Amino acid sequence: MSQRLTTRDGHAPALDEINELLTAYQRVFGSLAPHTPVVTIDTTTPGPPTPG
Repeated sequence: MSQRLTTRDGHAPALDEINELLTAYQRVFGSLAPHTPVVTIDTTTPGPPTPG
């Protein structure tokens, strides 16, 4: 993740900051999912999304 951000933006936050942010996002969207539709998009793979 850090390398992708550095390549894209020229810099990246510390890995512990990235991990804290990812954990927070997972917690928030995991809490929302039982109550409302949540769409998850994998941006780590190239090309269009596969139907599923």
